[in-house]
Amino acid sequence: MKRLFLILICVLLLSQFLIGAEAPVSGEKFEEWVELQNLPFQDTLSVILPELEGFFVTGPLDPFIELDNGVAYKNVRIVASDIYGFTKAKAIIGREFTGTRELKRYNPHCGEVAVEIVFGDDSHTVILTTIQQVRYLIWLRRNIEKGWMDEPNSRRESYNFAVCSYLASVDSGFVQDDPPSVEDFGIAPRFDIYAEPPDYVIQGYQNYKDFLYSHADIEIDFAHGIYAFIPTDSTLAVFKNSALREAYPNKEAAMLQEEYRKFFERGGSVSTINTLSSMGYDTLTTGEYFFAVGLSGKIRFGRELLREEVDRIEKQTGKKVPRANHAFLFPGEPVLCAGAFFIDTDSENQLVKVNAQSGHYFYSNVNESIREDISERSDIYFYSIGHFLRALDRLGIQYENILLSKLY
Repeated sequence: MKRLFLILICVLLLSQFLIGAEAPVSGEKFEEWVELQNLPFQDTLSVILPELEGFFVTGPLDPFIELDNGVAYKNVRIVASDIYGFTKAKAIIGREFTGTRELKRYNPHCGEVAVEIVFGDDSHTVILTTIQQVRYLIWLRRNIEKGWMDEPNSRRESYNFAVCSYLASVDSGFVQDDPPSVEDFGIAPRFDIYAEPPDYVIQGYQNYKDFLYSHADIEIDFAHGIYAFIPTDSTLAVFKNSALREAYPNKEAAMLQEEYRKFFERGGSVSTINTLSSMGYDTLTTGEYFFAVGLSGKIRFGRELLREEVDRIEKQTGKKVPRANHAFLFPGEPVLCAGAFFIDTDSENQLVKVNAQSGHYFYSNVNESIREDISERSDIYFYSIGHFLRALDRLGIQYENILLSKLY
């Protein structure tokens, strides 16, 4: 490590479309995205900026974004939990690397910093940002998909600045005003940061659950008409090898901003989300954990509260419980697998079961593909657990006699 150049950059609104936002990432695009994770470099940064101190090192948000200035989407990122963590990360980077300097600031409210780190003959660009500004980038990307560039330029710039400023106030912890409304800027409602969520495809939660669980039986090469099984060594190998080289985007992206708003308004903190490690695994207590496997092979997870526990807490406190979900684990990025794993510390084998049940990535009831996803593609999603098991292998985490199921 010889020198470091620090460049302040905020993404400008530029006039190109993004396509295929809800399509699985596969083929050459998938392989390129995996390669761009640059795991050895992420590991180096994770030592300097550990997750337990509020930093999350992750891959590009969207390396294929078609913007003239898409730097903040295309590179490895350091995501801080808030503006204070952002400032701390800048100081740590400046201390760890020599030659640090800031070259240009495009917009003081956006908060993305492009960092060029030089190791010998190699240089790497890193984006230093916060979770709120990741939200901003996701919102901008979705708006471009929905025809944002057709809106009058002056109105777009004004509303964009207002959204950026609002999220900056969330970052700082001093939210004094309501979020900006597109109505005040003469912009179409679909571009509002808190646009109305889409209607459910299958009306009635119980009807949705009934249809979902009516396809809980497994139909794969070595398991037919059962709801769960403990694989043998040979079937486990087949199972892991059958997981597709394919990543799945959040099918409920239209609801993400509203989910984040409720989470932070109720006092939620992203520090409740973790990356699974061999040492951290031993500290897990009995219960259910929602998880996702990212393109880097990392397993990120959070603790799932039982509905009864949520009701009890809310009744005692009179306040809504902040609840994270699958989409918070790798926000804006596609994932290899999503589901839930279950820990029983009284069992000889601590990790007792895992499933591939995720409304956000597989069985979204606001996505028109819901019926086909459940009835025709659920076994493909089930195979994605192979990515989870391979990640456990890399961590050296044992899972003998683990129970595999499609649904909970």
